[in-house]
Amino acid sequence: MALELSVPDSSARLLAQVELDPHKVERWLAGLPLLNTAGTAQKLDDTLIAYNRMPLEPDLRFALLELYRPPIQQIVLELQKQFVGLPLPLPERARRMAEQTLQFQRELAYGYKQVVLAHGETAALRNDQVAALQRAIRHLTEVLAASYLSYSPFPVGTWKEIHALYAHAEKLGFGEVEIEDALSTATGKGTIVSAYKHALLLDLCDPYHLPSRMVAHIDRFLESHASLAELGVASRQVESVCQFLIDLRADRAGVANAGQPVEPVDTLRLLNTVELARTLHIQLTTLQAGVPPSALGLPAELYADGEEMLRRLVHVWGVNPKRVFRRNARPNLDIDVIIGTDAINYWLNGGRRFLPSAAFVGPHPQRTCVGTFGKKQLEAENTDHEYSVWQLQDESAGGMSLRKTGLVKRPVRVGDLLATRFSEDQPWSISVVRWVRSPNPSRVEIGTQRMAPSAQPVLVKTVTGDKKESDFLAALLLPEIPMLKQPQTLVTPRNVFRPNRILYMDDGHRLERLVGKQLIELSAGFERFQFQPS
Repeated sequence: MALELSVPDSSARLLAQVELDPHKVERWLAGLPLLNTAGTAQKLDDTLIAYNRMPLEPDLRFALLELYRPPIQQIVLELQKQFVGLPLPLPERARRMAEQTLQFQRELAYGYKQVVLAHGETAALRNDQVAALQRAIRHLTEVLAASYLSYSPFPVGTWKEIHALYAHAEKLGFGEVEIEDALSTATGKGTIVSAYKHALLLDLCDPYHLPSRMVAHIDRFLESHASLAELGVASRQVESVCQFLIDLRADRAGVANAGQPVEPVDTLRLLNTVELARTLHIQLTTLQAGVPPSALGLPAELYADGEEMLRRLVHVWGVNPKRVFRRNARPNLDIDVIIGTDAINYWLNGGRRFLPSAAFVGPHPQRTCVGTFGKKQLEAENTDHEYSVWQLQDESAGGMSLRKTGLVKRPVRVGDLLATRFSEDQPWSISVVRWVRSPNPSRVEIGTQRMAPSAQPVLVKTVTGDKKESDFLAALLLPEIPMLKQPQTLVTPRNVFRPNRILYMDDGHRLERLVGKQLIELSAGFERFQFQPS
């Protein structure tokens, strides 16, 4: 079957509009002011679009693309700083940065796909042909990554083309041929198979359920670790863990195998993550023992969330999690939603600011200063604490799928804390945002997981070893749930918990001295931990 890839139509009229001499292009690129991100991005985009829409010899096209990759990569890294980590919906400027990032990757993929198509079924080994296949897969993977980082749907057909490029390379016997790749920060080299496994694993980490900064870290992590996964032909009997079935005809990465017998066909492949999961578990155990990420060959940015990232990757690549509860459709039922610990604390207290108790117990100098509310906020209306009405899409015992259309006053991100209720006569229940999507600026979709049927508003403050006190911070006290063997826990802003740290909790009636014992969950918006009286 002939290789089918989407590429733009060509027009000879564009030939006179851009420079085609690689030496002159190289000098021009070297002189571009990369610090002027917006202006330089526009120039690079305009010329790349022109190259992709004019008839060029494959050798010339490949040479020009190779010159453009490094500066575009630098610009993309700057663009990502403008939108990665922001809640949804993205502000207009951030949304344009996200769209430009995806546009760059799509245009680079277009160029390399044209080189691949020009070479056709030629089986004679040529490094530029192998490199074009590897680059096409790599930049289509970055199209996916740009979509994941902005929580927008990836372009239809992306996975079909990635599978088709891999199958084409497999047919020609080019899969394991190593070629130079200047953008590979791990080794400076790459293969088609490693690029394909990178794409598969990035999708199979369930990126829409992860904080965007963590997705960016995983993307980089896979440059050095994707090769640990094994890719082969699917056999009739497949294990139930660490095994993912890949259908080369589908427009998706693959699915976790549940241990069911498989009918082997030519278009089925099996991704085995046993060795990868084993390595992740060793790294996680080592980090938990206090060894820095650099000693494991991991990026320095993993100091902050390395343990959480590895824990989640062990779960998705090693355990092959399945849905526990069945979801029931309840479309467009209105539900009240509060987002964020401060706002939830405010509404759990009856729509009033929470005041510390008058009883004198424990630290005194700052005991009436409420940190995240602040004096000016207490004197003004709490407009930031307004709750909004969303629409329920479906529900299960474990959580809900919600949608908000029109003006979204309070942005939301993966890891945010939510309180929800169906009517004013019901108590607020507590959930956490597990996934988000934003198909356009006026629509946001989220998936939530239930944490507790209720909560008590409290304030907490910490005291350091040299007796320095923090301000009081809004927090939630979650009840014990014996049926689920879930102990009483505190939900606070990040950076409150430390093992055996002394802290003070004020419930409005009295101040109690506590000690933090075990971290239960760390997210982008909060941390939840067990405690005991001190």
